Amino acid sequence: MAPRLTAALTIAVLCATAALPGCDSKPSAQPARKAAAPDMPPDQTYTVRGVVRSSPLASSKFAETRIEHEAIDGFVNLNGQVVGMNSMIMDFPLDGSIDAGSIKPGDKVEVTFSVWWKGDPKWMATRIKPLDPATELTFGRADPSRAASGAAAAPAAEPTPAPAVPAPDAPASQPQGAAQPQG
Repeated sequence: MAPRLTAALTIAVLCATAALPGCDSKPSAQPARKAAAPDMPPDQTYTVRGVVRSSPLASSKFAETRIEHEAIDGFVNLNGQVVGMNSMIMDFPLDGSIDAGSIKPGDKVEVTFSVWWKGDPKWMATRIKPLDPATELTFGRADPSRAASGAAAAPAAEPTPAPAVPAPDAPASQPQGAAQPQG
């Protein structure tokens, strides 16, 4: 089966599984509880940017919020293959440390989430950080080949600052390796 088809099927199964608890026609008498991470290390953890599409929902097993996120080139499926994940709207169960009251529809955020292929929940937002409202987001198709080549590695949750001193051969106004102006 093609890697993209496998990824699409994996995500469809994950989304369908997550939606099942919310299929009950009666509203829940109790608010949903915040998710607790499965008692095992996550299989993968990702950090991605997106926009909040709904306030935290209490109609499912776990309190969750709906976020439309950018593509994840380096998404790894159940079989350990890098298949990528296209931009999509996903419901993210919220870790108990996240203040659900601070998340509002339209907010641009950076969400860190972990995946447990054999846990419950299967995935969970472990951190949501607000972004500047002017942040430009790009929604589209994932390109797993970029992740494999390292060309588009996912940004770290906390970016590493660039060195303050330029390389000895490069002037301060140009990046290292840039062509020098001819005069």
